[in-house]
Amino acid sequence: MESKRNIPTLHIKKSVESWECEIQELGKKHTSICSKLDAARIQLGQNDKGYGEELDMQSHDSGLVGNSDIDNDDDGVFFS
Repeated sequence: MESKRNIPTLHIKKSVESWECEIQELGKKHTSICSKLDAARIQLGQNDKGYGEELDMQSHDSGLVGNSDIDNDDDGVFFS
């Protein structure tokens, strides 16, 4: 035989309301975390872009591009 439990409707209603509140709070936390992650991704994207441009400038402005040979006139090194 199956046993049936009598659970007061008021108790069920309070339980459901409690769960609804908890779900709403978790939803707010989730939204907050997602917006912070989006902001962090944007910030990282801006940092990566700036860093990449900085590296490009360093490689072009070094002035050391070319072959080095010994200059026999003054025993120094020059770049051609």
